[in-house]
Amino acid sequence: MKGSLKEVSELAPPLSMAQIEQALTEIRHKAGDVVASVLAKGAEDRAAVRSTLLEQVHEICLHYLQNLCRQRMYQHKVQEARHHNELLEQQLQLLMALAGELVPPDGPEGQPGAAGWEAQEAVKEQIHQLLRLCRERSGGGTPGSMAAAVASKAGVVERTPPPAPAADDGREIEPGRVVLEVNLLGGFRVVENGVPVKRWPKGKGKQILKYLLIHRHGPVPKEVLMEVFWPGQEVTNARNNLNVAIYGIRRAFRKVRPGFFHIIFQNGAYQLNPEIHVWVDAEAFMDTVREGRQLEAQGRREAAMALYRKAIDLYYGGDLLPEDAYEDWASELREEYRRVYLDLLNRLGAHYLAVGDIESCQQVSHKLVAAEHCEEAAHERLMRCYVALGQRHLALRQFKLCEESLRRELGLAPCERIRKLYEEIRRREEAAVLRGAAAG
Repeated sequence: MKGSLKEVSELAPPLSMAQIEQALTEIRHKAGDVVASVLAKGAEDRAAVRSTLLEQVHEICLHYLQNLCRQRMYQHKVQEARHHNELLEQQLQLLMALAGELVPPDGPEGQPGAAGWEAQEAVKEQIHQLLRLCRERSGGGTPGSMAAAVASKAGVVERTPPPAPAADDGREIEPGRVVLEVNLLGGFRVVENGVPVKRWPKGKGKQILKYLLIHRHGPVPKEVLMEVFWPGQEVTNARNNLNVAIYGIRRAFRKVRPGFFHIIFQNGAYQLNPEIHVWVDAEAFMDTVREGRQLEAQGRREAAMALYRKAIDLYYGGDLLPEDAYEDWASELREEYRRVYLDLLNRLGAHYLAVGDIESCQQVSHKLVAAEHCEEAAHERLMRCYVALGQRHLALRQFKLCEESLRRELGLAPCERIRKLYEEIRRREEAAVLRGAAAG
């Protein structure tokens, strides 16, 4: 039998398609030779034929085992090289993090100052992008494996991420990618790959992150952030405050995912790292509303109402960033979202009443009245729902609630239409009472 242990242990690259096809051709030729020799020898030399066949089988098996050993040794070397690279990346990331901690404290209260900050951040970003590019082109491990190694070294327990949500274009998000789920409606909340981010910095850092999330589809110049959050301040002080705030945001995220830059600085502007997949409830709300309006304009009313219901469910938490009631940049957006929400409730209420879905009409109308006490259209629909259910006394009571809310909050009386409806219901109720008394 040909071959040796030295040949079996020899390291060689995997076979290419051309090499495999050539090997198969050689095997076919050898098989043809064996068949020809058998036919030539005839039936009298069966022992020689059997020996020849076994020799060929042994040779093929030996070559097969040689290739398996080569493949396994090659894979082992590749894994060894990847592991070594991960260790080198871990050391680099830890050194970069340490360098960030040791920035000269020339800012207020010993915080990092403006001097050299932007240059240092730019260098870090370039290193990070270079490592990512090398990994992608070499087919190496994902950034998640490197982050896990850093987290393990730092004593942070990495949790198993939830199933990756679909990307904006419908594709699955590749494993290891950073996924942020952000709630702005009803209060601010951030969850990264299933892990809530809880310890936010004091000062303006948290508000700046909210601003960047709302304006995440493009870079925000540092001058804009300085003007929005420190209007009228001297430029140097405002820039230093901004640096401190960004530093605090990065520290908050670093507790969840060490070694990854969630906010990047390029060309004088800040933005969320484009590698992050972000889902924002407020953005999903507006996208759903726009899609519903398009369907309604096309005459597809039922499909539009289904999307409006979905949008209402997204708004369940409440208004946009209620904790930032005195932030001018958030107030206008909050009012815009609230107007859209009230309009959806009005549209749904009118639709349900028109199709005779009394229960659904009552539900959305009660929501609308709870959000806007003086919304006469919602009070009117509730009155009509009570009449349809034979509960005229509740319809009359609803008018009184409407009347009190308008007088208390706006100093107005109900409109003529709803007053006429009230008088009509009142007359019917009185007539029913008189008929009942006469029958008795």
